[in-house]
Amino acid sequence: MERTTSRRHWLAACASTAAAGLAGCLGSDDDRDSSGDTSGSGLLGIGGDDTLVTPDSWPMYGVDARNTGHHPDTTGPKDDVTVRWTVEADDSFETSPAVVDGTLYAGSHDNYLYAIDVETGETEWRADLGTLVRYNPAVVDGTVYNGAHTDMYALEADSGDELWHEQLERGRWGHAVPVGSDVYVTDGYSLISLGGETGDQNQVAGLHDGASAAPAVADGLAFVGTWDQLRAIDLETGEEEWRFKNEDEERMTVSDPAVVDGTVYVGSSDHNLYAIDADTGDEKWRFEESSDTIYSSPSVTGGSVYIGSSDNYIYSVDANTGEKQWEYETGLGIRAKPAIVDDTLYIGSGDGSIYALDQETGNQIWTFKTEGIVWSGPVVLNKSVYVTSNDGNIYALEEV
Repeated sequence: MERTTSRRHWLAACASTAAAGLAGCLGSDDDRDSSGDTSGSGLLGIGGDDTLVTPDSWPMYGVDARNTGHHPDTTGPKDDVTVRWTVEADDSFETSPAVVDGTLYAGSHDNYLYAIDVETGETEWRADLGTLVRYNPAVVDGTVYNGAHTDMYALEADSGDELWHEQLERGRWGHAVPVGSDVYVTDGYSLISLGGETGDQNQVAGLHDGASAAPAVADGLAFVGTWDQLRAIDLETGEEEWRFKNEDEERMTVSDPAVVDGTVYVGSSDHNLYAIDADTGDEKWRFEESSDTIYSSPSVTGGSVYIGSSDNYIYSVDANTGEKQWEYETGLGIRAKPAIVDDTLYIGSGDGSIYALDQETGNQIWTFKTEGIVWSGPVVLNKSVYVTSNDGNIYALEEV
């Protein structure tokens, strides 16, 4: 782990010696909340801790800017499920949907972003983004942010009308994360912000060596993978707080990180799940029982980390110690991010199935088989599960 000195750490040092009379250190606005609460209301602040998450919404991949994957205020189906509706596109899906105000948004390889009524399955609108849509949408304040290849779009959520459209020089390498008045993406070599209302681009930080995962944001920091490193970037200053380097030079960009309670969790191509101190960049522990690459993004709640692996297994790991709590084997490798709702884990697998597992024991509650591979993370709201498959369908599942 390499560490840099920044304004943030200077302020922290001042705080620790304030009793000695260093009045010049006082009056800082660096009073970010570091609690691990995964709920909240209101537009995302610069800390990334408050979201537009309501019992009826799942506004972005991983629920919130910290990418926790845990929705604390809704319920999912606890019994066998049936199909309420399907929507078929002209090509496959690999993106995770977002749901806000009764509308589901999902992009397809047929170049379209779809807006679907969650109750009826009727298509409200679809927008042609010009090329296959591989990235997950985010919906904030009546605007859908999504992109395809080199382009980033902001669309009116009600109509699909284009608000702005910006081309990124090097293209998109991760889904958009809305924070404050901006939207953050990586382009392979930089962390970039785009004005939420205007699309104006600003390079927050040069990363130089292959940033291809989406950032997780908490307490004013963006945590982003860059080839064989994980970095912490101050969103206000663009300064690097620290970097954690994989000792075997394996990729830290295959899994989107999640940050909860001062710890960043991320998978790697070395088959390991890492827990990194969010303040210092020091390794807390690594989970080494997976036998293949971890493309899945971790989800975290209740003192446990849940993650899928290319070795076909879903793992539950103690968030404090890194000890395995349980494992569950599916029929093929897993790239999907788990959704944690109401003591139940929901996840898709390369075998084409959606699994609902007891969060505490890993016991199967139900499973549903699609006709294709499920790389996307499900959305779970109001006793329904919404998931896409590369069979070209969006599925709405509900209890029988």
